[in-house]
Amino acid sequence: MPEAAKAHTKAGAKAFVVYYWQVIDYAQRTLDVAPLRALSSSGCTGCQGGIKALASIRRAGGHIEGGGESASVRSMSPMNEGAMFAKVRLMLRTTQQVIVPVKPTHSYEPGQSNASVIVSPVEDGWVISELRY
Repeated sequence: MPEAAKAHTKAGAKAFVVYYWQVIDYAQRTLDVAPLRALSSSGCTGCQGGIKALASIRRAGGHIEGGGESASVRSMSPMNEGAMFAKVRLMLRTTQQVIVPVKPTHSYEPGQSNASVIVSPVEDGWVISELRY
C-alpha cells in the first residue's frame, strides 16, 4: 500500500480508495482475494460478496478476461463533524469483461458506473466498511 494511502487524512482516504480499486483489478486478474480481504471490513456486505464471487470462480477453475477497473474520486465527505469515517463517491470505468468457463459464461460490456464507499481508519491505514454500486 502506498504511504499516502495510510495517512488518516482526507488525502489519505482518497489515496486509499484509489488503491483499493487497483487491488480489485489485481484480484480480478489473478483471482487472489487475500489482498482484497485484508483491505475490506468483514462487515462490508458488498466487499464480501465480491470476494466470495471471485473465490467461487477460482474454485470452479474459471478465470476472468478483461474487466479492468479504474476509479476516480468524485466527492468526499465526513460522516459527521470531526469523524474520521468518510463517504467517498466514485466514478468507475470498466473494460469489457468475460468470466469463463463458469456456466453460463458471463459477459459484461465496458462502461462507467457510480459507486460509493465508506472508509474507516485502522491502525495501519484504512478499510472499506461499506461498498455500494
